[in-house]
Amino acid sequence: MSVNFSPAIVRRGLFHSLRFEIACVLAIGVALPLMSLALIEGGASSDPAGALEWATQSAVVNSVLGVTICACVSLAILRRLRFFPGVAVAKSILPVLAIVFGVLVAVIAVFRLEYSNKVILICFFAVLVVRFAIAAVRTKAKGLLYYLVPGDVTP
Repeated sequence: MSVNFSPAIVRRGLFHSLRFEIACVLAIGVALPLMSLALIEGGASSDPAGALEWATQSAVVNSVLGVTICACVSLAILRRLRFFPGVAVAKSILPVLAIVFGVLVAVIAVFRLEYSNKVILICFFAVLVVRFAIAAVRTKAKGLLYYLVPGDVTP
């Protein structure tokens, strides 16, 4: 006789999926600020090739690579925090992002890599806004239920 146990992680919809988080964080937190900076800094109004030329500079490429890694690492950390009962993930967003981006700045300083201040700062704030927006959407949803099952305590 087999018994069907419910999975440990309950599937709860689109807003709680990893795909949704990755898509939002990378599209709105990294790609959108990068495209807007490329248009502004590259002077795309006169020549669209200037935006591409700006985006392929080594400082911009290093910064975008670092910001993408930071966004993914912070995503993994904040998703793991969500599984602990009683933890308010929204309170952890700013410290986690600050630490992860701080490590990025430290790696850049130690290895003396070229970087773009504008890309790192604007993407930091964009990822921060996206993470708070995802947390706000999640708080509207019904939370996971945890049950305390009394048991026999034997000395």
